[in-house]
Amino acid sequence: MFGGGMDPDRLARVLHVHVSPTGSGHYGRLVDSAFAQQGLQRTFGVTLPHFDACAAVVEASHLVALVPQRVARGAMRAHAIEMHAPPFAVPPIEVSMFWHETARLSATHQTVRRHLTDHFQAGAGQAGP
Repeated sequence: MFGGGMDPDRLARVLHVHVSPTGSGHYGRLVDSAFAQQGLQRTFGVTLPHFDACAAVVEASHLVALVPQRVARGAMRAHAIEMHAPPFAVPPIEVSMFWHETARLSATHQTVRRHLTDHFQAGAGQAGP
């Protein structure tokens, strides 16, 4: 699709997958802000509730999806898709956890928190969406 090179204008002209988990769309707002800094706006062809479905939709269509790099890398293992860095910077996602005080000492809860922390810290040094 981007055989002739990808620039912000070309990227803005193609139809995009809009991912809006639980309607929050935080990541989408970061991406849209990066487009706006270029004086551009995306057009959406489909909206999905989570990143997991993006790869199948992209594989079966001419849509593109700007997703976190870790999501794209995982999707490439199962789908015939390509991954490219966007032609402009997209701010990183900040992930936070919080829980009720009664779960603080739960061994299961501590294990889940440790796994999530390890997972997100492992990807912290990766640039791009």
